[in-house]
Amino acid sequence: MIRFTEHLTEAFKAKSGKNVHLEHLEDEILNSGYAGFGRAVSAIRGVLDVFGANEPTAYDITVKWDGAPAVICGIDPSSGRFFVGTKSVFNVTPKLNFTNADIDANHPADGLNAKLKLALKHFSKLGIRGVLQGDLLFDSDTVQRETIDGKRYLTFRANTITYAVDPKSELGQRIAAAKIGIVFHTAYEGDSLQTMVARFNPDISYLKKTRDVWYDNATLRVADGSGLFSARDRQAIERSIDTLTQQASALKTTMNGISRNEGVKLAIKTYINGLVRANMGSGHADVNQLLAMMAQKAQTARKKPSTKTTPSMDWIKRNRNQINQVFALHNSLTVLKMSIVSKLSSLKGGMGTFVKDGKGYRVTAPEGYVAIDRMSNAAVKLVDRLDFSRSNFTVEKSWKKE
Repeated sequence: MIRFTEHLTEAFKAKSGKNVHLEHLEDEILNSGYAGFGRAVSAIRGVLDVFGANEPTAYDITVKWDGAPAVICGIDPSSGRFFVGTKSVFNVTPKLNFTNADIDANHPADGLNAKLKLALKHFSKLGIRGVLQGDLLFDSDTVQRETIDGKRYLTFRANTITYAVDPKSELGQRIAAAKIGIVFHTAYEGDSLQTMVARFNPDISYLKKTRDVWYDNATLRVADGSGLFSARDRQAIERSIDTLTQQASALKTTMNGISRNEGVKLAIKTYINGLVRANMGSGHADVNQLLAMMAQKAQTARKKPSTKTTPSMDWIKRNRNQINQVFALHNSLTVLKMSIVSKLSSLKGGMGTFVKDGKGYRVTAPEGYVAIDRMSNAAVKLVDRLDFSRSNFTVEKSWKKE
């Protein structure tokens, strides 16, 4: 039996050991240069191993749930008291909430305030050992009864994706009875909140059962996934990897230069995100457009017209041709990633997934997937940026961040 965990929103950030940010697989060539390309390739091969090996592999493949906000809760190592909070519990001055009064003081915004009070009331019933992190999916006020394409569902949306379940199913009945729902995806180990380190896919089988809380680590079990990638699929992926490796080797110096220059790296990632919002992507990237964006931002910052360029712009101009080739490599990695994502999206879970736009609901794939290297506890996300990421930028959210 092949095992997958459905991991939420954001994942491990190696710098802090906390579950605070997860990068796109193809962006690793921008974040870490040539070494990042190697990690991206390892993640792709890790997916293939999970679906082909008879023995344990080095990777876990997880599905990202689109919940919000992230909640950290459990026993404060310093005081031994139960708390709830957001990622601000890891601040230098942590915002821990032991009582409703703490929540009022630390999180006065209406929507978040109410959700944290529900979490404090009900998650304290679970007997959590240590500290867990998860993403909220619903509360009793956000679960609705709707008809989509002629079929009745219980629906809820915390962020971008609307989840839908059969109200007559066991899962639907559990959700209908619950006051709050969460998927726990991370546990923390350490003697203090500031020094704790994240560990994925915690064992939560010990948690107490209560009607008031629907919780899960959302493990998706597939009886036999060995046929998901055919021999022809694997050969095609390996041929693509061989071609991309040759391209990456020729661009090693340029990729490393991008990763070491924070101004250049931020500008390129901002530019690519802009293309995603415009329903394009790095396949349409061009250095001249990148420089035009940077010049406009620089002029706005100076608040008056200027012919001056920034050091980052000068570096990009000197490496114009190579950066266009990096854009091409980025796009080729994206195409390869999407061949993996399309296969993974054919695996159906217990919930339907939809995105609501001006025309109503349309079926969508899960938010994405995460490839986790168990040895290093590092992870990258595999997301259809022209679908989910663009929707995430544009769909109105049901709650506001602090």
